[in-house]
Amino acid sequence: MSFCDYHSNKHSRWTCTQCHKNLCDQCLVTEPNQGPVCGSCGGQVEYTPNKADVVPFWNRVGDFFAYPFQKDPIMLIAITLIIGVASTAIPFGWVLLLLWVFVQTKYGFSVIEKVANGKMEAPSLMDSISGGGFELTIKTIGVFILTSLMTFGASYLGAIPGIIASLFFTLALPMSIMILATQEDLISAVNPVNLMQAMWRIGWSYLLVYLYLIMMAMCSITLLGMLFEWFGLVAGTLTGVASFIYFGLVMYSLMGYLIHQFRFELQVGPSENDLKVRSKNNTQETKIRIALADGRFEKALDYIESEIKKPSFNPALLDTYQKTLAFTQHRDRLLTISEIVLKNLKDQDLSLYFSRILGEIWKHEPKWEMENGVQALEFSQYLNDVGDYQLSFRMLKNIYKNQRDNETRNDMLDLMAKLLRDNLNQPQMADKVLLIKQAPTQRKHTQVKKMPTQPSDSNDLKLV
Repeated sequence: MSFCDYHSNKHSRWTCTQCHKNLCDQCLVTEPNQGPVCGSCGGQVEYTPNKADVVPFWNRVGDFFAYPFQKDPIMLIAITLIIGVASTAIPFGWVLLLLWVFVQTKYGFSVIEKVANGKMEAPSLMDSISGGGFELTIKTIGVFILTSLMTFGASYLGAIPGIIASLFFTLALPMSIMILATQEDLISAVNPVNLMQAMWRIGWSYLLVYLYLIMMAMCSITLLGMLFEWFGLVAGTLTGVASFIYFGLVMYSLMGYLIHQFRFELQVGPSENDLKVRSKNNTQETKIRIALADGRFEKALDYIESEIKKPSFNPALLDTYQKTLAFTQHRDRLLTISEIVLKNLKDQDLSLYFSRILGEIWKHEPKWEMENGVQALEFSQYLNDVGDYQLSFRMLKNIYKNQRDNETRNDMLDLMAKLLRDNLNQPQMADKVLLIKQAPTQRKHTQVKKMPTQPSDSNDLKLV
């Protein structure tokens, strides 16, 4: 049993055919129009047998006893009772009853097949009634006939061989049914070598299941006798039939689950449930995590940037992004996507991340300014609305000088004056900003005193 190469505490369920890494479900990605692939190299993956995937049957006994209480099994019991009553009142009713027994047997094999695939939902009763596939029912009769003939033949060799054969085929009967259900081959289902090998592969667990089956058969017989005594022949027969079908379904589900639990020992291959990716993950985030684990930092940054450029993204990616930029000394990459990232953060109203990213940009590139004046004004207004007045002012203090549109320029100056007067406690500077607003736009080199309360990297403000 192996563990995931990226999660040392998780069992792997897949192996990449290209890079040969062991992977758990969280390390797979699902690309459009194809199945799961390796999150590291994109190669195809194969399921790796893992016993940890299955809860042992002895921990799910309650599920087997609850199995017949689903809709279709209840319908099977109800219809059986109706047919049982009707068969006594119509000519050749035994023919109808016999046909229904064939349906019941076919339904039992459907239960085994579905549970063997790891699905505890009962199969459709209508499929057993309307569809074909009654060959297994006939082959089941063949199992009893052939094992009886082999036992009878062994008795010709002496009493001891006859007794041994009788005990063996009695012990192997559940295995014969399971082999018939999985291989659909009558000869394999009665072949003593096949039966011995299959029981040996399962080991003591098979004996435990056999004891369960004996106990359920005895319970069914005991209950039938009690029902006869309590309710009389007719009512007792009907309730006894219902209990017989109930315990039969419990046994079918238990045999199916035994196949599922020991599917690799029995060489029936993975079940449908095995081949499903059980942990739904974000494909890109899986690629990011694995690229970082592999030390492919440039690739990880590419993945992160493609994500944070989207209108809606996981803001936690920004933490990973900033740490990776710091580690690789590639902080300049943030500048190339800064405006679209800030816009996405504003649209998602992630003010803390917005302020943090903006502060990070100016910390490492103090002269950075936005190119889009209208958007800079929107960002400044947003920062003002969320109470980050210093950054709101910093957003506009230089960019307003480059605005050709007087309306945008004046809106910037109005907001700056408001920030200075109402939030930054600099009313005199606010008045000077308003004077700039009244001045002709061409006066681009007239300087105003620096604002003493601004941070050191903001003291170079020149208002024109």
